[in-house]
Amino acid sequence: MRLLFIFSFAFINIVAQCQNFNLQKCIDYALQNRIELKKSHNYIVLSQQNVIYSKYNLLPSINIETGHQYNKAKDFSENNGNYSSYQIGNYSLNSQLVIFNGMQTILKIKQNILLNEMSITELEIIEQDIKREVIYAYYELLLAIENNRIILYSLENISKQIQIIQEMVSQGKISVIDLYEIKARYKSVHSNLLQTEINIKKANVLLKKAMNFPLDSIFEIDIIKDNTKLTMNDLNIKDYCNKILETSPQIQRAIQDSIFHKENLSIIKSHYYPYLTTNASLYSSYSDVAVSSSGGINYNFNNQFKDNFAYQVGFSLVIPLYSRHSIKQKIFENGIKLENSILDKQIIKNKIYRDIEILIETIEVQKKKIHSRNEEVNLYTEIYEMRTKQYKSGKLSITDYLISENKKINAELELNLENYTLLLNISVFELYLGTI
Repeated sequence: MRLLFIFSFAFINIVAQCQNFNLQKCIDYALQNRIELKKSHNYIVLSQQNVIYSKYNLLPSINIETGHQYNKAKDFSENNGNYSSYQIGNYSLNSQLVIFNGMQTILKIKQNILLNEMSITELEIIEQDIKREVIYAYYELLLAIENNRIILYSLENISKQIQIIQEMVSQGKISVIDLYEIKARYKSVHSNLLQTEINIKKANVLLKKAMNFPLDSIFEIDIIKDNTKLTMNDLNIKDYCNKILETSPQIQRAIQDSIFHKENLSIIKSHYYPYLTTNASLYSSYSDVAVSSSGGINYNFNNQFKDNFAYQVGFSLVIPLYSRHSIKQKIFENGIKLENSILDKQIIKNKIYRDIEILIETIEVQKKKIHSRNEEVNLYTEIYEMRTKQYKSGKLSITDYLISENKKINAELELNLENYTLLLNISVFELYLGTI
């Protein structure tokens, strides 16, 4: 049975490692495996417990106290200086309840509830940061893979051209210099290919780290399914920003910070008020040398416990007199923190508005650039095809031919960069909208 379990677990791991990851799968995997999120979940659990235990402060505290003393000493009065021993026991049940403390207990409960909400919001912020990290790493890997594909395709074409030129040289149609030129071009492109392979490995490691994916495991991403397009509706930048601000965890956290400092200010001010508590006790005692009220010497424990049983109820009132200066200082400090938290909220709003404005304008500009780049690639492709025919017919030098090919490759790489930059910005925008 154990072997079957191990085999099943290993099989599941192999399947998970061999599957292709698209962007959403990468994000989901990261959200399940990043250590920061596990720590954040622990803080949420801790803050929930703090809420529960802070409510216990509304209940009275109850304690049982007991003490037992054994004594042995010389007794010259009745025992002629010989040692005598006796025992004494004390037992009490004590309770204390805070009647009024300036609403500190209630305010601290509210504050702990808010701290729990803040820990949840902090989790959302961490999740958003992880998503952003995965998005950037993912598209960097896609870009590196696509660049590698473009250069590899170019290298294959050059390799075919080398074979053709070798035949033409052997037939005496062209100079051997042309062969050296294109071989040098092959080495140059091959060097670029090696660089793209290095870029793929680096991007692969970055994405695995962003996902907390095992570095020594098989990892492949799904390129075909990530041709996502963003449908921009008729909302203007202000409408988009208002929509994003409603769900932004950063804004929510700034609001919670302001509320926290307001409640903390109330807690500090509560120290101005008197502190009223009540306490009650039930107690009794026992001694093996005690004598009953009737003069009996055989005074057992049960009778003593009943006869000595008593209770007390008391009240304690503390009125602060010479601590107002320290309270005022704390109020002043917390007032500054409250004001700064309000300013921080506005700073975050301004930053989000600026980021969204730049992002939307960048997306629109990139769409136009991609259209222009597509036309550029088409033109350079046509030029390259014409130059190829001219070179084969002997009407074009090898240098001009290689220049046209180089321009075509560069145009394809630039188009590739623009495409994936657009996809990256669209994904970041969707992240702001909360749809990814």
